[in-house]
Amino acid sequence: MRAVPFTALLGLLLAVSAARAQPVVAVKARSFVDGLVTHSDGLRVTVRGVVRDNLGQPVPRATVSVESGDAEAAQAAQASTGPNGAFEAELRLAGSGDRAVRVRFAGSSLLAPVEVVAQVTVGRAAVRLREDLPDEIDARTPTTLTLSAHDSGGAPLDGLRIEVTVDRLPSNWLRTDETGRASLALPPLEPGIHRVAAGWAGNDRFVPAALDRTVEATLPIGVQLAPAGDAPLEPGAPVVLRGRAAGPPGLTVTLTAEGRPVRRLAPGADGRFEASFDPGDFTPGAVTFRASADTTTPGWRAGASEAVTVQVPPTPPPSAWWLWGPAGLATASLLGASWRRRAARPR
Repeated sequence: MRAVPFTALLGLLLAVSAARAQPVVAVKARSFVDGLVTHSDGLRVTVRGVVRDNLGQPVPRATVSVESGDAEAAQAAQASTGPNGAFEAELRLAGSGDRAVRVRFAGSSLLAPVEVVAQVTVGRAAVRLREDLPDEIDARTPTTLTLSAHDSGGAPLDGLRIEVTVDRLPSNWLRTDETGRASLALPPLEPGIHRVAAGWAGNDRFVPAALDRTVEATLPIGVQLAPAGDAPLEPGAPVVLRGRAAGPPGLTVTLTAEGRPVRRLAPGADGRFEASFDPGDFTPGAVTFRASADTTTPGWRAGASEAVTVQVPPTPPPSAWWLWGPAGLATASLLGASWRRRAARPR
């Protein structure tokens, strides 16, 4: 056996040492975020996607971070992929407008990290509140207030919690149903003007909304009317009507005959009134009278009496005295004139 030279052995050892000193570089496969979808619902953004490797295979149990690309993000979110590599995360943002959403997979021992940026428009939708109260309601009976809530496209909004107040009294809370409606039974209100307000405080999907209006609760003015006497009218006697109006001070009463206004008057402090008419103002026979009262005082509306029928007799013919009296006076005047002429003749 031939001996190995020392210099050759030394070179071999140095070569082996140099080979061991070379660094080992691990090459990772690329990864992808596939099927990225962003959906906004008001200020809430949902992000969905699938993490895959370079061969297109899903990557299970991978951690994905999602965050907004601006300073107004309320929070970041993390999600883990399922067996099919799919993930879903939700962000709640502040304010409205276009936002950049960043999705990042940090990688693994075999897969390189990947980051994807998507744009999404966020914002709260408008709410339209409506109510069905008329401008005037009866103060004696309960009233049902019905509210409706719809979005700007007219779709009903379910589950909105709406605050309702009447004259700033303690609040009533309503919640809209699947038709976007909610109802509140109002008790009888005092006569006068009342303020009805409703408000929706808003959330991350819809902006606040409010309505404020006035409604007048009214009572009818009570009016009574009757002839002054029970007996039939004597021919030529005046037609006298008496009545009473129950309502606020400052009433005005209008009397009509056969639907035609014939007198306007102001009742006394006790609401009583009386009117007298010449029977010659009416066609003889049955004449229907009615009294109505109105006012400008809030909380009261015009009222009217029941119809009252008065039999107006024909105007009596002139008496014989009125026929002969003028003739007698004329005859006496002629005789007197004739006597004076005779007395004035010279003898």
